[in-house]
Amino acid sequence: MAAPAKKKEPTWEELVLKNQKDTAAAQARLQRELPGYRNVVDPKSKVTTAKRIENTRRAVKLHGEPYRAVIEQVAKKRNVPADWLLGIFSVEQQGNEKYGDYKASSRAGAKGPFQITDEMAKKFNINRDDVASSADGTAQVLAELRDRLGTTDPLVLGAMYNAGDRIVRQYGGDANTQLPIETQQYTAALQVALEELANTPKQPQGAREVIRYLLGPSMSSAIEGLFDKNKQGSKP
Repeated sequence: MAAPAKKKEPTWEELVLKNQKDTAAAQARLQRELPGYRNVVDPKSKVTTAKRIENTRRAVKLHGEPYRAVIEQVAKKRNVPADWLLGIFSVEQQGNEKYGDYKASSRAGAKGPFQITDEMAKKFNINRDDVASSADGTAQVLAELRDRLGTTDPLVLGAMYNAGDRIVRQYGGDANTQLPIETQQYTAALQVALEELANTPKQPQGAREVIRYLLGPSMSSAIEGLFDKNKQGSKP
């Protein structure tokens, strides 16, 4: 009796293409199902998505925006949008009413401002008590996923950050697979965080930006013109 033929293992190129295809399918499915994710209850925490969203809105103001300057530097260094990091930071800290206190740990042992696991901390040499270091590690994870799987959808990347890219790709490739309830709530809250961040005026960094921020473009142009004339007139 002839031995059964061995199953052909996919080549590296075929595996990459499949992973990218599953990721694209996950993105399309997530966009379709996202509205329903706002109406679920986490059986472990008993928290509703509506409560997580409410907490996330507060976290954007309490945690995300105050660290914008720090996180923007990290984002520029790693070539990822700052709002991706600020959004994840805000979702991870939803429910935390103490600004600057990021010592809480999850059931899985993740801790710090971005709720980073021991494994991830060791891989990227992260100080989990430091916002900039934690943001840098998170930025590296997001950049690696983006480049490897070919997606720039922050909700897909956020779901992968929360649940793992394997689970999200399986969700895209198998119609019977569901995202964990926690991840469903996470992506719904992240969508709201990104909307809040997009609509929040950026804090001014210098004198000219303060003028523009307070007075608007037309008045600020006139006042800046006076500054420039005075500056020119003061030259020897």
